[in-house]
Amino acid sequence: MVKLNFKDSGIEIDLEGIEKILAIKNRLFIPYRHIINVDGNAEKVKAYLRVGGTALGHRRYDYGRFLTNEGKGFYVMKDKDKAFAIHLKDEPYNVIVLELDDNASIISQINKEITKHKVTL
Repeated sequence: MVKLNFKDSGIEIDLEGIEKILAIKNRLFIPYRHIINVDGNAEKVKAYLRVGGTALGHRRYDYGRFLTNEGKGFYVMKDKDKAFAIHLKDEPYNVIVLELDDNASIISQINKEITKHKVTL
């Protein structure tokens, strides 16, 4: 199970159960100011090499760290057709690919938080 917790300064991604085991990780924290954008279509992110985690089947069951066409990526997904991508800067990962039950509302909420925490120069 994957839980997203919206904190004051960023998103906490908690992995529990089988996802925690397959991804070999239990938690990520992403500051809002490090999120470039959120893309509802994870198809653009191509995983080339598993670095740590689990990959089972074509386009199915990717968990953990992968090298992608965008650099280092972290995946927690069962079906790429149902996943979305969070593009990052100044983080260990360039992209995080997630599949959650209600992607549309999660993407909307992330975008609201990004807008709210934008720093204008």
